[in-house]
Amino acid sequence: MIVKSKRSENGQIRRLSAGGEIKECFIKENILEPKKANVQVCFKGNVSSGILELSMDEVEKIYQTLKKTKFTKVKILKDYK
Repeated sequence: MIVKSKRSENGQIRRLSAGGEIKECFIKENILEPKKANVQVCFKGNVSSGILELSMDEVEKIYQTLKKTKFTKVKILKDYK
């Protein structure tokens, strides 16, 4: 997995890239506020590690986008849901 981001620093845009192997995925639910649930993807590489946190709305948008592109040869959506 590779995470790429841009960051403004002293008026200049700096590009950062980090990545590694996905180690764990968590779904955090809030019983009192179910709309605040999120998915956390934890990764660890040789020189970097981090957590990618997505709201359930963002996960749904990713799912709908992949569904629209019709990945028929790649069965990426087979086990989702």
